[in-house]
Amino acid sequence: MQTKLPINGTVQHPDLAEALRGDSGTFFCQQSGQGYIVTAAEGFSIKSLRPVGRKIVEASVLMQSAPEPWANRSAKARQ
Repeated sequence: MQTKLPINGTVQHPDLAEALRGDSGTFFCQQSGQGYIVTAAEGFSIKSLRPVGRKIVEASVLMQSAPEPWANRSAKARQ
């Protein structure tokens, strides 16, 4: 079963391509404090991925044994 990302909602997923599968549009995504603008197209998942801004480094972050999941947020409403 496949679901679309909620409009103006935030989801977390370990695999960005899997999280965007079936969606199209522009999204703001973050991983480990680095922001990205992602364009997704149906059938392609990720069409473009551009880093934006500077990585946010937090001094009191505990080391994780697994990679931090991607946080995705829709940047525009779907039609």
